[in-house]
Amino acid sequence: IITAGGDIEQKTVHGEKPIDIARRYHHNDLVDYLEWIAIRNTFTRIINGAKDFIADPTKNMNKLNKDEKKKMEKYINDALKWSDENQNNSNERELFANKSKEAEEFFAPFYANAQ
Repeated sequence: IITAGGDIEQKTVHGEKPIDIARRYHHNDLVDYLEWIAIRNTFTRIINGAKDFIADPTKNMNKLNKDEKKKMEKYINDALKWSDENQNNSNERELFANKSKEAEEFFAPFYANAQ
């Protein structure tokens, strides 16, 4: 599913996600893998959302100054580098979850200032 570019959140006509089917048939390794992918995807969405926020003046209402943009861009670049280095490390599920929370907390003040 993943290597083919499939969406792990896509539901069947019966309303089941791939992880639900894996659980039903007791494919625990697949369940672990799909959980890992979901966590990694959450992190990626947060980082990509921040990139879009910086690039789109309609989203940031032109309220970000140069220093704020630089701080965000540095964080994004560091986060992407970290993600690339840990991309295939499914044992670091909790680490990715913590990084996602850290990223949300880092970007929150910037989003709040732009409203």
